[in-house]
Formats: sequence, C-alpha cells, structure tokens
Amino acid sequence: MFFGVILIVCLGWIVVRAVRSEPSGKELILQEALVMSFNGKVDSVFYDKENHSAKTVILTSGYKYGIYSDWQEKIALGDYLSKSKNSLKVKVVKPNGTIVILDYNELVKCLRLN
Repeated sequence: MFFGVILIVCLGWIVVRAVRSEPSGKELILQEALVMSFNGKVDSVFYDKENHSAKTVILTSGYKYGIYSDWQEKIALGDYLSKSKNSLKVKVVKPNGTIVILDYNELVKCLRLN
C-alpha cells in the first residue's frame, strides 16, 4: 500500500512537471521574435553595455534593435531592416539593393542554450 502511494505521488509529480515546464531559452527567443514588428533604415550603431555589449542599431523609426552575435556582420549603418509581427524573418536591404534574409529559426539552431 505504501509503495502504491509513493508511486502515485511520483507519477503525479512527473505529470505536473511536464505540463508546467518552462520554455527553453531557444523557445523564449522565438516567442519574443514573433511579437516584434519594425522597419526603418539603420540610423546609428552602438554596443550596448547594458545588454552584454551587444551590437545595437537604432532605426529611423526610433526602434532600438539588439543584434545577435551571429548576425552582427550582416547589419550595418545605412541598411534598411524590416520584420513583420508573427514572422521569424528579418529582411535586410543593403544600400546597393542586395537583400539578406535573417531567420530566427536558423539562429536558434546555432545557439548554445537549453
């Protein structure tokens, strides 16, 4: 009888843990990306000391966008950035007309997070 009670408690704990599990770091990045929406020309570039010295751009629209290290070389002053809500892609249009698509799905595959 005692063993049965312990087994039920353990199984209950496993079920509750599975249902209430928190999203992983990668899942959080994707969730945050889905709600972002912005567009504008990169007006200024700086390294934000308050955000782990991440390369950060300010768009002509006033939007401040922190750039992941894997994307830092792909975004520069004068580029036009565009991202729609519920999309995981950032469109970068270079001054010469070249278009680069940055995909959050590809980004999280490279990150070492849980």
